[in-house]
Amino acid sequence: MTVTNLCQTLANHLDKTRKSLQEACDELELPIDLIDESSLDQYIVECSHCGIWTKTPRWDVDDFPVCKLCFTLVGG
Repeated sequence: MTVTNLCQTLANHLDKTRKSLQEACDELELPIDLIDESSLDQYIVECSHCGIWTKTPRWDVDDFPVCKLCFTLVGG
């Protein structure tokens, strides 16, 4: 599996969850040491406010990624 396919698969599995990276890798039976977190950040990030993974982050005033709901509640 290529790095791109691996990241896309992992991003799809994590999207809209609060799973840890280790939990997702265990569920997908992937060794966590194969994951390059900087490559994964191109596909999905974890909301800095609530911890939900999102493929469509917004950025708060401190330049941290936030999900759509937190952006609406807390503002940018």
